[in-house]
Amino acid sequence: MAGSKPSHPPTSNAASASGEALARLRERIDAIDDAILGLLNDRAGIVLEVGALKQGSGIAAFDPAREREILDRLERSNPGPFPSVAIPGVFREIIGVMRGLEGRLRVAFLGPEGTFSHLAARQQFGSRADLVAEPTLADVVAAVERGRAELA
Repeated sequence: MAGSKPSHPPTSNAASASGEALARLRERIDAIDDAILGLLNDRAGIVLEVGALKQGSGIAAFDPAREREILDRLERSNPGPFPSVAIPGVFREIIGVMRGLEGRLRVAFLGPEGTFSHLAARQQFGSRADLVAEPTLADVVAAVERGRAELA
């Protein structure tokens, strides 16, 4: 453009200050990640205790009402800026992994892998659930009745 000044790259002082600020922010993120990992391990230890109590009392490992209660509470209490819409996905995965510590959950679903029912089961129960593909609805029900799956 006529009359405009050419743009210049930032001075080395500005680049250095920016690099230092970025390094400090990354250190804070790393510390938060470490804290999250520590809290996940704390949660896992408690889940193992809960699992032992449930097993000793004959209570099922999967409690959908409790899981819904957890998700609802977290969504209500989220102050942001973490998006509330992301909470169910993140925490379903955490809950699914924790449930796996109590024992693998087998879930029967209709159709082959990659179908909407497969994706819905994976989203609902997390990556630690063993998903059992069945060709018909009758087979899905039979999988639960015959003990090949706990849920459908």
